Amino acid sequence: MKPSASLRAASLIQSRFSYLHIPKLLLAIEGQASPSLAMGFVMETMPVDSSQASVCDFCKPCEKCLQDEELNSICSQFPGMSLGGCIMVLQQCHLFNEGEDGAECVQKKFNEIMRVSQYFGSMAAPRWFLGMGWVFGRRIVDYIWRNVENLKKRGAADVQLGHALFA
Repeated sequence: MKPSASLRAASLIQSRFSYLHIPKLLLAIEGQASPSLAMGFVMETMPVDSSQASVCDFCKPCEKCLQDEELNSICSQFPGMSLGGCIMVLQQCHLFNEGEDGAECVQKKFNEIMRVSQYFGSMAAPRWFLGMGWVFGRRIVDYIWRNVENLKKRGAADVQLGHALFA
């Protein structure tokens, strides 16, 4: 059976744009010629600890959540978190822990947030190079090599590398 024309076109587009063009990459690197070169897509995400976030960041209009008795009942159990921080964690619970008790889930997620922020020694995630498509100059590679035993070893490789280079 032959694939449809639209499937063949999609396959052609994907194969045309989804590979690394080595000659273009080498020309881009040659043009930089820096021992501190760092090429990649740099990401910066929300803070690791959003426990003090504003309710208005997660609830539009704010008054709707401020007046929600059930929401306030759950979130009042966590005096270390703002209502906004609690709502953010509850949203994660609804996405990833469907059916679990809201208060139990919030407590577990908050403990995990605190564990991660303590591990990295920061309440904010560092900038990081997305995925595994990086090019580094000699100076950065030497730094990683010299400090390999001291670098963080848990978590996603791209975030670990961001912590080592940007934190």
